[in-house]
Amino acid sequence: MQHARIFTRVSICLSLLLLAGTTTVMAQNDVSGALDNVNNTLKSYVAPILSMAYPIAAIIFIVGAIKVYRKFTNGDPDVAMTAFQLIGGAIFIGLLPTLLSAFFGI
Repeated sequence: MQHARIFTRVSICLSLLLLAGTTTVMAQNDVSGALDNVNNTLKSYVAPILSMAYPIAAIIFIVGAIKVYRKFTNGDPDVAMTAFQLIGGAIFIGLLPTLLSAFFGI
C-alpha cells in the first residue's frame, strides 16, 4: 500500500513536469514567431524614418545657425560653445540615417 502511494505521487510529479516542459517548448516557439514579426515590423518603419531624417536635420541646423548668429551679434561670450554644440548635433543627425540603415540591414 505504501509503495502504491509513492508510485502515484512520483507519477503525478513526472506528469506535471512533462506537461510543464512541453508548455515551455511551445512558448519558445511562439516567442520565436513573435520576434520575427517584431523584426519585420521594425524594418518596415525604418525607411520612412530615414526619408524624414534629412529634412528634420536641415530644420534643426537652420534654427541652430540662427541661434549662433543672434548670440554672435549680441556679443555673448559663449558663442563658441553654442557653435560647437550645433556642429556636433549636425554631425550626429547627419550620420543617424546611415547608422540606422547599417544597424537594421537595409
